[in-house]
Amino acid sequence: MTLTQLKYLIAVVDNRLNISLAAEHLNTSQPGISKQLKLLEEELLATIFVRKGKKLADTTPFGDEVIFYARKILQDTNNIGLLGQQLSSVDEGVLTIATTHSQARYVLPDVIKTFKLEYPKVKLELKLGSASQIKEMVQTSEVDIAIATDLLELQRELVLLPAYNWYHAIIAPLDHPRKKDFKRLTINRLAKEPLVTYAFSLEPDTSFSETFENAGLKPNIVFAARDADIIKTYVNMGMGVGVIAGMAY
Repeated sequence: MTLTQLKYLIAVVDNRLNISLAAEHLNTSQPGISKQLKLLEEELLATIFVRKGKKLADTTPFGDEVIFYARKILQDTNNIGLLGQQLSSVDEGVLTIATTHSQARYVLPDVIKTFKLEYPKVKLELKLGSASQIKEMVQTSEVDIAIATDLLELQRELVLLPAYNWYHAIIAPLDHPRKKDFKRLTINRLAKEPLVTYAFSLEPDTSFSETFENAGLKPNIVFAARDADIIKTYVNMGMGVGVIAGMAY
């Protein structure tokens, strides 16, 4: 087993099991990748992929385990390569952070300001996305760290450090006809309201969707956006009741 074989394996997986795309991405030949993957399976005495003819259709349960450890090995190898750079230039380089729009706007400005005062030579890059997009950026080592919520499913693969607790805030226009009822608002009552909230709230396994699912309810989302300010704009228009991060209230 070689690092090259593991690199080819991950490239194929990240390119939707398309060997041609993986070869193009790695600037190598398709037959070369196919041969190395076959040698890897022969060495492991098990199949990693489900094949339909010459095409890869899916990964096997065994293959999923191999892919998990292959990512970890490649990430650790990359980290070893960075050690020398870090020792020679502790306060220089580029730090790439994946985060959400709300975190970038309402939480990180003061943090980044303090960081830049302490490490003025370090260049910071922010990459914004939803929880699922951030997850992919971390898994593919596109970023150094991620600051986000709803990433607990990655606990097996990454080091997760709790930073702070946050909560959802319910917002509505001042002239909302049932504004007084909001002080006694329940999840059952909220499910009956037209909701304006984040686009990623529509994704499964988020705290938002799980809260309604655990109560046996389905939220009535009439409008979704990635940015809290956009949500607030449409709430003010009377489109519905808003559910946003408390930090953006």
